[in-house]
Amino acid sequence: MGMPLSHMDWTVEMVNALPDDGNRYEVIDGELLVSPAPSLFHQSAVGKLYLLLAPYADAVGLDAVFAPAAVTFSARREVQPDLFVLPRNDGRPAKRFEDVGQLMLAVEVLSPHSARTDRHRKRARFRSPLLFPLGTRGVKAPGLLSARPSIHRSAISPCRA
Repeated sequence: MGMPLSHMDWTVEMVNALPDDGNRYEVIDGELLVSPAPSLFHQSAVGKLYLLLAPYADAVGLDAVFAPAAVTFSARREVQPDLFVLPRNDGRPAKRFEDVGQLMLAVEVLSPHSARTDRHRKRARFRSPLLFPLGTRGVKAPGLLSARPSIHRSAISPCRA
C-alpha cells in the first residue's frame, strides 16, 4: 500500500540510499511513500500505453519514458510516474529529468495500493504550469484496462516567458 512512513523529513538523497528491494520509493514534500512492485496487469497496461504513445512522441520530437525512472523536482520531491513524456535536450534524449525540467504528460495507471496517492498527492504536483508549459489534456484509452477507465483532466494555462 502506498502509505507514508514515519514523520521524518525525507530528502531525495535519503530515498536514493534505500536498498533496491523491489519497492517503489518516492518522496513528496519530505514525506516518504513506499509502494510494492506493480502487478503484471498494471505493467501490461503501462506497456500498452507506451507502445501507443512512444511513436507519436518520437515523431513530434519528444521522448516517452516508463517507470522506474525518477522525476526529481527538488531535494524533497521525487516521484516515478508510470509513464511520462518530456521534451528533448537540444534535440537529443535527456539523460535525466533535471536536464529538461518539465513534463509534457504524466500518466499514472491506478492500482488498489496506489490510487489514493496517485489521484491526490502526485496529481497536484503534476499540475504546475512550470512543469507543463503547454497545458495538459486527458487522453481516453477505452478497453485498455476496463470498460470504465478513470480519466482526469487538468486545464493549465500556458506558461509565458
